[in-house]
Parts: sequence; structure tokens; C-alpha cells
Amino acid sequence: MGRGLGGGGGDWLRFLLFLFALFIGILGNFFQQRRVYMMPGSFDLWIMDSKTGVLRINKRHPSFVACLDKDAWLARLNELIVLHALRIQVVPQEWREQLKMLMDGHMSDMVFIIKQGSSHGAKPSKK
Repeated sequence: MGRGLGGGGGDWLRFLLFLFALFIGILGNFFQQRRVYMMPGSFDLWIMDSKTGVLRINKRHPSFVACLDKDAWLARLNELIVLHALRIQVVPQEWREQLKMLMDGHMSDMVFIIKQGSSHGAKPSKK
């Protein structure tokens, strides 16, 4: 068998482990750069500075305020915002503004799902 990625299973495993480590490293750096700000005059829930990698979350936004009652809700909202910000970074620059508007347009629906999902979650069965 040949060498390289097609050669043996070990090559693919090493390659996947490398990608996983790279992804975790990027996410680790990304999560460290997440900050919560009062953004007066801004109607955005979040703003991503792709040059510095800083994600700013608007703590005055109605979606953020709606999730303040429970830490779990706020954690899920933060995860959703981070996923949206990462998703937008992988599309061409000319699509980013429209994609962000589309995602932000569904944010109140997502907050509803976050809040209702935790109250209607699956419960472990008793045997």
C-alpha cells in the first residue's frame, strides 16, 4: 500500500487528531475572546471582529435579557451566538451580512426554544 493519507488507517487517524486539536485550539482561543458589553445605540445581539477574533455580545439586547433568569438559558444562548459567529466566518465575505440578518431574525424563536426546551426536556425513566 502507498504512503500518505490513503495508505494506512494510522495516517487518517493522525490527520483527524490533528484537525481535532486544531479545532479545539481555535475554539479555545475564540471562547477566550468572547465578551459581554453594553452596546448603546446598537440593535445587534452580537458583533464579530474577524480581524481580532473578538466576539462582542450585547447584554442590553432583548434576547440576552430574556435568558438572564437561568444560567442554563444564558449558556445555551451564548453557545448559539458562538456557533452563528463561527458559521458566518466560513462563508464568502459578500454573504456574511445577509446570513447574519437571517440568523438574527430567528433569534427570538431560538430563545423561545431554549426556554421551552429546558422545561420539556426528556426525563430519565425510572425502573
